[in-house]
Formats: sequence, structure tokens, C-alpha cells
Amino acid sequence: VASLRDRRITPLLFDIAAKRLAMGNVPQDLSSLAWAVATARAKDSAAVALLRQVSLESAKTVQSFGPQDLAMCAWAFAKVAIR
Repeated sequence: VASLRDRRITPLLFDIAAKRLAMGNVPQDLSSLAWAVATARAKDSAAVALLRQVSLESAKTVQSFGPQDLAMCAWAFAKVAIR
């Protein structure tokens, strides 16, 4: 059984998540995805692509983000050093 820390599975999960973001989302989904990437300490191309997609989608709905969603996203982007 592979764990989430398995370097083969994590990029696949991040790739799937990035593709699904275009189907619609809410602030909690976006902040949770950003938090998951940062917590996984992933900095590979799939993680960066997912965070870029989260950033693009967040910009569209930032006015509906609550304080916790904003804090989680800010922390995640800072942790992974994506600007």
C-alpha cells in the first residue's frame, strides 16, 4: 500500500486536483488544496502546477474568501516559496 508520501503517487494526485479545479470550487477547496501541497512538502512540477492553478482560481473569487481561507493560502504559498 502506497502512502501519500510516496513520490510516485503525490504528483499524480496533484495533477488530477489541478485538472478538477476548472470544474468549480469554493474558497475552502482552494485553501485546503494549497495547504495539502505545503504540508506534503512537495516542490515538484505537479505541485507547482497545482499551486499556480489554485492561485488563478483564487484570484477569481478572493472576495468570498474568509480569514481562515486567506491565512491557509498565504501560509501554503510562503511555505513552498511560490510567488
